[in-house]
Amino acid sequence: MFERECALYAFLREYAQRLTGDLSDSDLGRQPAPGINPPGWILGHLVVAADYGLQLLGVAKVCPDAWHARFKPTSVPDSGPYPPLAELLAKYDEVHAALPAAALRATSEWAGNPHPFEPLREALPTQGMLMAHLLTTHEAIHLGQLSAWRRAAGLPAAPRPL
Repeated sequence: MFERECALYAFLREYAQRLTGDLSDSDLGRQPAPGINPPGWILGHLVVAADYGLQLLGVAKVCPDAWHARFKPTSVPDSGPYPPLAELLAKYDEVHAALPAAALRATSEWAGNPHPFEPLREALPTQGMLMAHLLTTHEAIHLGQLSAWRRAAGLPAAPRPL
């Protein structure tokens, strides 16, 4: 199950590497314009979202509780300080390798069950729909934010994965 979504997730993971390849720790909290999410928050948020997906699949979380509190969906991005870029990227890689492996083991029965994340329950009522979102649209939305941040920060566009 989720073979297609996991292939797209791998595609997005490669794009994330292109978007972050030339960043430094000093970039993590930069907000070049009001309301633009800084890279430190975007990466942290993607890490805890994947970690939440692991928990939804019955896998123990890998991120510290402090990361979940700081980067959860209702959190407000700030200028930092953030964990070092190397640490954020290592955790990103860890959870982004673990989530597809776990998702591929999911059953159709599991996918058909309701999920506990109330804010998305009406739009995405089942665990399968939420997992598909985490593996595709959620990741793409936030990587798009990171791409927009690069341009607003005066950095060149990252090489596109297309």
